[in-house]
Amino acid sequence: MLLGDDELIAWVAEAGEVMAGAASVAGPDASIPTCDGWTMEDLLGHVAPMMTGWYRYNLSHVPGDGDMAAARMSALEMPADHAARVDYLRDACSGFQAEATSVDLDAPVWAFWMTRPARYWLLRAATELAVHA
Repeated sequence: MLLGDDELIAWVAEAGEVMAGAASVAGPDASIPTCDGWTMEDLLGHVAPMMTGWYRYNLSHVPGDGDMAAARMSALEMPADHAARVDYLRDACSGFQAEATSVDLDAPVWAFWMTRPARYWLLRAATELAVHA
């Protein structure tokens, strides 16, 4: 069964909270068995900035306005402290949830040199969290 938009947006927020909870308990040096060679710090450093920057940025940029460098640079700076990184992930997922509920998910946006519905970035964010769970 496929999730509807509202259900998927809620799932992204919940999955981010689960990941943040696991990161909080595991600590920064915990290894990530499904991401060979990564620590929890690596995982947070990968997922959180994408949620606060890349995916949020692309939810609202129209075709022809896409700029990979701008999308990558749109993420808020990642804090150094592990507890602050966990909070950053929580805030990033919550911000993504707010952004995803405020845009027209059928609107055309930039997505890797082509036009797709904004929903594409919702699915990408969900996939990112699922892959790294």
